[in-house]
Parts: sequence; C-alpha cells; structure tokens
Amino acid sequence: VSRIEPGARLLVDADLVEPHDLPERVEVLAVPCTRLAEALGAKIAANVVMLGFLVAVTEAVVSAESLRESIRTTLPPRTLEKNLEAFERGLAFGLELCEGGGNEPVRTA
Repeated sequence: VSRIEPGARLLVDADLVEPHDLPERVEVLAVPCTRLAEALGAKIAANVVMLGFLVAVTEAVVSAESLRESIRTTLPPRTLEKNLEAFERGLAFGLELCEGGGNEPVRTA
C-alpha cells in the first residue's frame, strides 16, 4: 500500500479486499467481482469482471471491443461464453456507476 500515491485510483474486489492505511485522496473503487462472477456460475471469472469494469471507468484506455476480441482469441472454447458474459457484467457495472446508477463501489480515503 505504501506505493500508492495520494490522488490515485485503486480498484479492488470488494469481496476479497478491505483497503486500509491509504494515503489521503485515494479513490477506492470496490467492485463485487467475485459475487458477480459467482452469479454466472464461474467464480474463476472474477478477474474478467474486473477487466470489464476497468474499461468502463478508465475513459477508453483500451476499448471494450479490443478486450472482447482478446477474450475470444485467447480463451479455450469451453470457457469462452462465461468469460464474455463476465466481461459484460463488469462493463455494465462500471457504466452504471459512471452514469450515477445504483452501484456504490466508490470510497475516498
């Protein structure tokens, strides 16, 4: 945690991490990645949920379509649909947050 700069944005899985001892003005985006992935029956896809969320909140550092294509071309066929669905769940969660929807994963230290 000591490497986190004041004013940084920290993304964490709300189901696994409770940040503490953060510098001032750190924006914590706590996303229920594990819960969202478990709801799909694919707990292991929590990281892909976070990728979708990351796309939504980083103002197009990488495009959603680029990541979809990466998922399509690198993952085995047996896990492809669940991972694409996990990506879309994370993306939707992040877009809803950005639009002021019902999601509340933001905390500022």
